[in-house]
Amino acid sequence: MIQGMKKPDLYCFNPTCEPAIANGSPFYTAPATLRKFESDLSFLPAWLGDKEDWVVVPDRPNPVFMESLGGLGLELPQIQTEATALEALLGGASLGSLRPWGWSPATHRRLSCFLPFCDGDFLNSPVSQWQEGHKTLFSRLSAVTGLQGILESPSIDWLPDVSSIPVVCSSLSSIHHQLGKHAKAVVKTPWSSSGRGLLIFPNPDSEVKNNELLTGMLNQMGFVTVEPWLEKVADFSLQFFIQKGVPEFRGVTHFETDRRGRYLGNHVCGETSLHPDHLTRIEHSLETVVDLVKGALHQSGYTQGYEGWLGADALLFRKAEGKYGIHPLIEINGRYTMGALSLRCRALVQEGSTARFGIYGMNKGNFYTFCRQMEQEKPIHREGGKLVDGILPLTPAHEGTRFGAYLEVHQSSFAH
Repeated sequence: MIQGMKKPDLYCFNPTCEPAIANGSPFYTAPATLRKFESDLSFLPAWLGDKEDWVVVPDRPNPVFMESLGGLGLELPQIQTEATALEALLGGASLGSLRPWGWSPATHRRLSCFLPFCDGDFLNSPVSQWQEGHKTLFSRLSAVTGLQGILESPSIDWLPDVSSIPVVCSSLSSIHHQLGKHAKAVVKTPWSSSGRGLLIFPNPDSEVKNNELLTGMLNQMGFVTVEPWLEKVADFSLQFFIQKGVPEFRGVTHFETDRRGRYLGNHVCGETSLHPDHLTRIEHSLETVVDLVKGALHQSGYTQGYEGWLGADALLFRKAEGKYGIHPLIEINGRYTMGALSLRCRALVQEGSTARFGIYGMNKGNFYTFCRQMEQEKPIHREGGKLVDGILPLTPAHEGTRFGAYLEVHQSSFAH
């Protein structure tokens, strides 16, 4: 390798890292639907890496898909299977860091064959080996600790009050005791993602059914957290990169959730669906929120026990008296997030166009059919290699592909 040339980082997509952490076994196997999701979207980290990096996928994407990306003028990472990656390493290549979507005991076992080829900086980092403290670090408890520190700081009128701090419950009776304190509340499992692992109360199901669900959460996870449900105005996320104990703020993204709090998609650039007044309120307080979250990351242990991308979800909400508030730390996602992907995708879009990142496949049918249909209805238009209008599939599709990711771009009505 030429002196001074960056070694490739190795990426892989493993969105099942949270349930794998909860399970704890290095031999954890996700349910079939989640395995299909992971396989269909395995190309996704190609939008995170640089041209010299490697992305490990189960099968190489078809040449037609790769050619369709050629017109973007991008230099994407090399796409490898695990076999071809190992062959290159045994032939004399070396790696910088391992960069899975997220860490778990199962992730470390899967990537252990690549570890001997990584450089010293990565081998000395806190994520090169699974540590017992990582299970707590990657749970919702980190956000609880961080939020406690924030709300104990000098009073800021737009922060939520201390009743918003989640309470840890390890029995059915303690859950019901906490639920009784709030008109509307949410129960959350310690390890979950994309708004899954939530149960909102009051719940229309019967008391017996609700108790069965809550007992199942406790039996699987050991504990849950209970917190008041705030009247949401807008979701947003702060993206950081932690290296050598320093959290660097990389940007803010706005995302959408359904009425149950489950992830729907990310705004990438251009006009948002937010009311201008709401956007102004977030932007006005953003510097303070970033500083508060940085402090929380130190207090929670993330700056000592983690390196890599991290997303901190926040919320603009309406207080009881009609004023607006900002909850700065709904949860911490110690992994890559769709928000990090959205930041990277901004570079693909022509200035003046708007763009949205979306995931296809949740009870919607086949991604291959969707892509063929969009080729006809919303074909991609480019100017100078940038996307101006249309829908770009970000992951390959064939007739058996159920899930996929895409970028939906709209030309501004003011563009010439």
